[in-house]
Formats: sequence, C-alpha cells, structure tokens
Amino acid sequence: MPVRAGVRLHDLLTISLNKAGTIDHVVNDTGSAVTPDVQGPSTVVAFPAG
Repeated sequence: MPVRAGVRLHDLLTISLNKAGTIDHVVNDTGSAVTPDVQGPSTVVAFPAG
C-alpha cells in the first residue's frame, strides 16, 4: 500500500480459514501475523495510524 497524502484505510481484517500459510501483516508493516497456529483475526483500525 503506498503511503500518500489523502489515502487512508480503516477497519481492516485478516483471518486464516484453512490453517495453511502465513500472512505477516495486515497492511505494509502494520498488524499482527496470522499463522496456522494463530489464525486471527488480526485487525487494524486505521492505516496510517493517527
């Protein structure tokens, strides 16, 4: 996701449905990882923060 003036995301969610693979972050370097052991959800309320 490019970080640019006026571009914002809100209420993001990542979850693992099949216990396979890993998602490192919800968006860019923000949000917790979702793994086969920690299926989530991993949420980000606002990106960029603030």
